[in-house]
Amino acid sequence: MTGSRGLWVAMPVQKQIDREGRPRREINGKSVYDPIIEFRDRATADRFSATILDLIRTAQPGVLDDELR
Repeated sequence: MTGSRGLWVAMPVQKQIDREGRPRREINGKSVYDPIIEFRDRATADRFSATILDLIRTAQPGVLDDELR
């Protein structure tokens, strides 16, 4: 994913479902999700994301930079 701080790795989530099997929504209409994997703190999550991005850049040079253009 990309944001104001640049590229980052999004962890998997699962959409919350109500009793009738419909997606749960916030008051603004956005779907609600539960994290599948969580890190103990932001620093650990940032290190994980940086490591994954480095691995991708090593395995496929230029692929991430080309997607931003």
